[in-house]
Amino acid sequence: MTPATGAARRKVRGLRPRIALELWRAIWRYRARVLAALVLLVLAKAAAVSVPLLLRDIVDDLGRAAGQPVALPVLLLFAYAVVRFASNALNEVRDMTFVQVTQHTVAAFTVRTFGHLHRLGARFHSQRETGAVVRDLEKGTAGIGYLLGVAVFTVVPTAIEIGSVLVIVISKYGGGFAAIIFITFGVYAAYTVVFTRRRMRVQRRMNALEAESNARVVDSLLNVDTVKYFAREDVERDRLGRVLDAWREAGVDNQYALSTLHIGQSACIGAGIAAVMLLAGQRVATGAMTVGDLVLINAYIIQISLPLNALGFVFREANDAMTNIERLFGLLDARGKPGEDGDAPGAQPLVVRGGAIEFDHVDFSY
Repeated sequence: MTPATGAARRKVRGLRPRIALELWRAIWRYRARVLAALVLLVLAKAAAVSVPLLLRDIVDDLGRAAGQPVALPVLLLFAYAVVRFASNALNEVRDMTFVQVTQHTVAAFTVRTFGHLHRLGARFHSQRETGAVVRDLEKGTAGIGYLLGVAVFTVVPTAIEIGSVLVIVISKYGGGFAAIIFITFGVYAAYTVVFTRRRMRVQRRMNALEAESNARVVDSLLNVDTVKYFAREDVERDRLGRVLDAWREAGVDNQYALSTLHIGQSACIGAGIAAVMLLAGQRVATGAMTVGDLVLINAYIIQISLPLNALGFVFREANDAMTNIERLFGLLDARGKPGEDGDAPGAQPLVVRGGAIEFDHVDFSY
């Protein structure tokens, strides 16, 4: 780890309490909606965990020994369809309930930052590229909204779902399956954390280059008359091209790192599924479990692999959001010298006792 990387990590860690405070304020401000969304979330997860249990009973009812009469389990089939629909529908209602919290928070942060930028003095705006400022404002406020949704609807439901699956598996089939699931989760999480942190260096460089390219485009177009006056069109194009070449190389490195991360995550999940299915198959062969039990175990391991994949994606996106919020807070923390952003200490109110405007020999022609 280079000194620059270590400093960047320490800076991001230092922002976490501040970000957590901002998120908590947003949650508390809209606590009624957040509470309603959490209730819907718990109901949706309960329905999702019930689906494999119903599927197991259906398979066992239909898989009786040859020669025995088999009655179609209409009630179970109907319940399976209803519970599966309820799980998806409750998630959608939850999103509709929570969307106003996210939108209001993003809008409030945008207005707050926009107002602060207007209060800054001319020195700040003359030393900062407008395109980079606009990019930092947009990406940073979007990052706040993303982290707000992640805090409420990704980490908590994933923990609930994995915990529920472990409890059911341990109570019905013993600790062997639960141990495999737990080890798979631990290896997956450790691998994701390590490789995502390595990728953050490339992502931070991409963000800086993207901000620089946006700044060059916006500032060049804002001053297009000056560019044309000095015949610098080719120079401006070449400057932008060099920045985009560096951005392209960083993007390739980022994709290589991302693909390596995905391959390793798939290997972790695949190994866990293989171990669970081998153990379940062995128990079915010895008569200790039914075919329905094997279907249940397979459904559960696949069901929790989906939130595991989501956790990996969320961890990556959350780190990207943190780097963008870091730049947003840089805008909010910007201050000029005394007297630049407002009146100097001890400044007296301007008192206008009189005045006049006189036009003398003002001519105009076109």
